[in-house]
Amino acid sequence: MRQFADAQHVVVSSPAHFERQVKRALGKLAGKRHIALQVPHFLTVPMVLAKTNLVAVFPKRVADIFAPLVKLKSLPLPFAVKPIQVRQFWHGRSHHDPGHQWLRKTIASMFSEEKMSPGAASARMLR
Repeated sequence: MRQFADAQHVVVSSPAHFERQVKRALGKLAGKRHIALQVPHFLTVPMVLAKTNLVAVFPKRVADIFAPLVKLKSLPLPFAVKPIQVRQFWHGRSHHDPGHQWLRKTIASMFSEEKMSPGAASARMLR
C-alpha cells in the first residue's frame, strides 16, 4: 500500500464511475494519492505508462489486454475495488435491426458469466 500511495498516478476521468469506485475503496487515502496526469480515456494510458514511471488503476480485463501490448506489469491492487457493472444502451429504432442485434449479442457474450475468469471483475495496477 505504501508503494501505491507513494507512486505518481494517471487517472482516467471517463468513465468517471470507475474512478469513483477506486476513490471509495481507498477511503481517506484517496485524497493523498499523487495524481500527475488526468486523461479522458483508457486508450491513451498504456502509451503514457510505457514512457514514464507513472502507474494507473485499470479494470482487470482491460489491464490483461493492454499490459502485454506495451510490456507493462499488471499487479494486484493492495485494496479491493467493487466490480463494475457493464451495460449496453441503444436507441429504440435500432432494437430490431439484425446487424445491431448481432453486435449487441457479440458484445454481451464478451462479458458473460461463462467468459469471466475468477477475479476478472477486479482491478489491477499497471506500471
